[in-house]
Amino acid sequence: IDLLIGTIKSLWPGKRCTFSVGKYNSGNYIAEHDDHAYVTDTDGKLCSRDLAVIYYLTKDWKEEDGGILIDLHDGKRKEYVPKFNSLVAFEVPRFHEVTAVLPRVGRGPRYSVFGWFLEE
Repeated sequence: IDLLIGTIKSLWPGKRCTFSVGKYNSGNYIAEHDDHAYVTDTDGKLCSRDLAVIYYLTKDWKEEDGGILIDLHDGKRKEYVPKFNSLVAFEVPRFHEVTAVLPRVGRGPRYSVFGWFLEE
């Protein structure tokens, strides 16, 4: 995971950023929000989120599994199925949500790396 996060960070060299790993079990979802927030960087500097990034880690994820990223920008609704080894990025603030992960026999959780590039 550290190598993957390092690769994502290299997309914007020198830019402050913060990334985490997400695990979404059956029933997990994220309500509508815009990611706008101020965070304290590791250096103690107050920064705002500038660019959101999501990298999908789960193979063979299907639309009927839920966990779909819904982009709600400008009142329009665009859906992104979490495709393995793909990356989604968008400027912050931008309204979006993630639908509930639905139960399916034999399928485990949905995993992703997510985070933000930051502006001082």
